Amino acid sequence: MHKKTPWDPAAKAPEEIEPLVTDSVDPLAEDGVESEPVESEPVELEAAEEISESPRGESHRDDAGDDPMSFYLREMGAEALLGHEEEIALARAIIEADEQVQAAVLRLPLGMEVLDEMVEGLRSHRLRLSAVLKGVSGGADDAASLLRDQLLEALGRAEILSRRRRQLCEQLASSWEGEIEVPELLAALLDQGREIAELLRPFRFCGQWIQVFADGVEGLARACREEVGRLRLSLEAEHLSVAEVDRRLSFHILPALGVDLATLEELLREIEQGRETGRLSRERLIRGNLRLVISVAKRYRERGLAFADLIQEGNIGLMRAVDKFDHTLGFKFSTYATWWIRQSISRGIADQGRLIRLPVHMIEIINRMARCTEDFTSEMRRDPTVEEIAERLGTDADKIQVALKTARDAISLDAPVGNGDDAVLGHFIEDQCQPDPQDVSVTESLKRCLCRVMKTLTPKEEQVLRLRYGIELDCDHTLEEVGRCFSVTRERIRQIEAQALRKLRHTSRSRELRPFIGD
Repeated sequence: MHKKTPWDPAAKAPEEIEPLVTDSVDPLAEDGVESEPVESEPVELEAAEEISESPRGESHRDDAGDDPMSFYLREMGAEALLGHEEEIALARAIIEADEQVQAAVLRLPLGMEVLDEMVEGLRSHRLRLSAVLKGVSGGADDAASLLRDQLLEALGRAEILSRRRRQLCEQLASSWEGEIEVPELLAALLDQGREIAELLRPFRFCGQWIQVFADGVEGLARACREEVGRLRLSLEAEHLSVAEVDRRLSFHILPALGVDLATLEELLREIEQGRETGRLSRERLIRGNLRLVISVAKRYRERGLAFADLIQEGNIGLMRAVDKFDHTLGFKFSTYATWWIRQSISRGIADQGRLIRLPVHMIEIINRMARCTEDFTSEMRRDPTVEEIAERLGTDADKIQVALKTARDAISLDAPVGNGDDAVLGHFIEDQCQPDPQDVSVTESLKRCLCRVMKTLTPKEEQVLRLRYGIELDCDHTLEEVGRCFSVTRERIRQIEAQALRKLRHTSRSRELRPFIGD
């Protein structure tokens, strides 16, 4: 029989959670992201071999039937894998789409408003450079500092151009009626937007910033279109020509958007086209690597998360990898994505693998205990005691005892039992706050039998016994108290009580009550 030790992996103790922090320098890591070792070509080849297997066998082993997981695995099995050239082409398409959206947005004043917030965050160090630009590591090295200074300088020059653009907007708004130098002012205004976009073209902003830019522009454009629609109706009511209506509408939106109506529509088409191209390219790159997520998730089973949850966490990491991937650095996408997938799954296990989340320092202690136990067992050919674990770890035995108690995973009362959909563990646990149903049934039967037997006595005898012994009352009463109720002496009550008890002891009456009397 297996003997349980203070730390016994074969018992109900949790599996060792893979460390999230390593001492190795990871070129793919960003500031604030704990990393795992990036596995190189051998592991990549192993992953490629695993994803080349059809996951249909996996679905039959783990999730037989037509449940959602089996359907998902079959879908991924039918998804074609991407070649290296296809991945590079998709990565380039994503970059070009982002650049197209970025250039179109920065030609509008709204883009500069977002950039002003970015400048403030960078200068106050609330924003990391890696959270603003793609392909930037999170470390505070000289290259990152230089790039940060270059970005701030470019943003400062863009702010100067933006102020000049606002001045041109004011001049246009005041001079459109006389059409004084309007074409020249409009051309200069549009040139300012192009210069700002060209100035910031070398800097590749992260996807979330481009998303903020595009969402803001599209929201403003929707509001502008509604306003333009109302104005167009009012202007057409004045029987103006179509050209004059468009001209007046253009000058109406110039102060807010910095472009005329035709340019606004052109920029919106570029933004929509770029976002759609980027979305389709990202989706294709993600779907082409979903089987990689499944192969990585297989290695993290029995860590506290269901297989479906592991895949979900891995898919989140895959989407992050697609947003962060830079093909110009020379990494294969599968190598790069594997790191992000493993990182996301490991964090998911640490955060969700237990019903009660453990702090990071406690997880580290548990991991150290597991490694210490494994090393001790291999050396001494026996399991260590609590004191021996504490000695090797250089800590107190009391702390080890606390860690051992903490390592015991909780079991949910809502955990399903068996194959049924309704049965949960909580249904099979005794409720100490409620009486035993059998005792309740016996008590009710005793009450009914006692009531029938008492009815065979005279009314006075029945009432005396009920008062004396507190039957169906809150408390019993003394002879003197009962005597006062009937206006007789306590001796007379004693005689009535004795007479009633003799009647109850008669065989005809005691036969019904005897089953309730213990041996």
